[in-house]
Order: sequence, then structure tokens, then C-alpha cells
Amino acid sequence: MSWKKKIKKYNIKKKEELLEKYPRYKNKLQLGFFNGRETLLISQNPGNPLNGAPQKSVYGKKYEEMLRTTRMGKYIGRLIGLDWEGISVTNVVKIPTENNKTPDKKLVDIFGPITRGQIEILQPKFIILLGAFARDWAAGEYGFKNKGFRYEQKKNGMLFMVVHHHAAWGKVKDADIDFVKEKLDS
Repeated sequence: MSWKKKIKKYNIKKKEELLEKYPRYKNKLQLGFFNGRETLLISQNPGNPLNGAPQKSVYGKKYEEMLRTTRMGKYIGRLIGLDWEGISVTNVVKIPTENNKTPDKKLVDIFGPITRGQIEILQPKFIILLGAFARDWAAGEYGFKNKGFRYEQKKNGMLFMVVHHHAAWGKVKDADIDFVKEKLDS
């Protein structure tokens, strides 16, 4: 079975399990989109949809199109260029939080294992961790040291790169962009 079929099957199964246990997440759940397996971007959690409407596609064009028009999309575009065809994007926590607050441990416990499962299926060459929340989650999951931003760690054949979150726009330096591009091009 291809990785695309595996990830789709996995996401459908996890969505069904989550909605059975947590029906209140019905119109909030966003598992990510998966166009390629070489590069995976992981962030904290999805922001609220631009128009307040639920996203009907968890790995399709609707979510990707919405994402491209956000500040995060513009940042990702600067990090990896404009070719979205070869990348996948997911979040540690799969629902927006009220006022985009940092998710609590309960939400990480619910959704973190799904993110790990997505990584196991994709087995990406590069994982770009956007921000401290994603960095801290990955450090705990994969047992590497937290060294701030713009550093890399190789674990299980995957290169984890840590850069600032797009919401920290004032902190984002061209050094983040240069750091990622250097690793992707090598």
C-alpha cells in the first residue's frame, strides 16, 4: 500500500475514533494535509479558519488553500519556496484553541500520539518544527535536547530542524530561512 493510502486510511480511522470519544471536535478537527513525504512541517495547532467555517478536507486542497493565504503560509513559502507539492503539514494538536492559546497537556495527550503515527507512516527525511511548542513536543517524543532555535538533530534517520513559529513574526530572521534552505539543499 502506498504511503498516501496509508496516511489517508490512518487519518480517517483516527478521526472516527476521536469524534466517537470527543464529538465536540466535529467541526474543529484538522489532521493536516499530506502532499509529499520528504518534508513535514509541524506546528502547535491549527488556527481558526479564516471565515469561521469548518474545514471539510483534512488533507485536501481546501485546507492547503486556506493555509497558503495566512501569515503561516507566507512564512512557509519563505522557508521552503513556493512548491507545496512535495511537503506535508500537520500540528501536534489537531484543533484550534480558544483565542489561539497554547494547548494544554490534556490536548497534547489526546493528539500527540496521532502526530507520532503520522510521522511513522510518512518517515520524512526532514521535519521542520515551527516554534517552541512543536520543538518541545518533538524533544519529549524523540529524546533530543532542546537547544532553542535554528538547530538540527538527527533521530531515526530524520533531520529535525527548529525555527521560529510564524506568529513570532518580529523574531523571524532571514537566518531561519537561510538555515532551512541550507539543510534542504544539502
